[in-house]
Amino acid sequence: MTWRVTALVSAIIAAWLVGSGQMTLVEVVITGVITGLIILFIGWVAKKCWTSLPRIIASADRKRGIVILIVLGCILTLALTYGLNLYIQLPVNPQPVNLQTTKPPEQATPPTLLGLFKSDFANVMKFTDEERIGIEWKDGSVLHIKTQVYADFPAKTQFVGFYIPASSKTYEACLDLSDAVESTMKSLQKRIAVSAGYRNERDRLQDLTFSGRVLLYHEEFLSIPQKAAIIEAYGAKHLDVQFRGPDYLGDQVIAWHRQHDVRKARE
Repeated sequence: MTWRVTALVSAIIAAWLVGSGQMTLVEVVITGVITGLIILFIGWVAKKCWTSLPRIIASADRKRGIVILIVLGCILTLALTYGLNLYIQLPVNPQPVNLQTTKPPEQATPPTLLGLFKSDFANVMKFTDEERIGIEWKDGSVLHIKTQVYADFPAKTQFVGFYIPASSKTYEACLDLSDAVESTMKSLQKRIAVSAGYRNERDRLQDLTFSGRVLLYHEEFLSIPQKAAIIEAYGAKHLDVQFRGPDYLGDQVIAWHRQHDVRKARE
């Protein structure tokens, strides 16, 4: 009878914890099993060593002893449930990433294309590799490409960006980089373990779906036929290429001057 009442109270406590969102069903089951085993052990000890219990139990009649055991069992159940809940929630994996972003500080100088490559998409997580890719040409020169993986955890998607410094081989480099998209994402996943989200709803970097989007930040101009050829090459691999070149930089510089000059005139 004692253990039935204790089990009933434990079930009520567990249901309340699940309903209030303080514990998930899996956590309640784990803590319930452990708590039940401990209570059974205490019951076995109490049965074997009744005379060694505190005087208030040993000297009382059987009903009072049962009531006291029920109260002690409930208190122990509640304490263990909360204690194990706190233990389960200890950060074993990397801490969830805080995706809240603050407004970037105002730039004192006009933007550069490299600066835009690093500052665009401020609302997503970015992983930049300065010189992971190097394209070697027949003359022995090497063009180092900066790579960037954009992880949009709320949308559960990811995409890739490349920064191509000034080079006469910009067009050829853009074509070659269509083969480096998948390896860029896989290389990052092997080197970095990242997860984000709420409690057991967190997603890993590997869980994000690749949207197919590829950003090309290029310092040199690309002609319309060259862009058309690049779009065709990327499209054949089901990739959505988007250009961020000198024209894009020019638009951002103009926007900066408008905002900066207006503010300066008001001062």
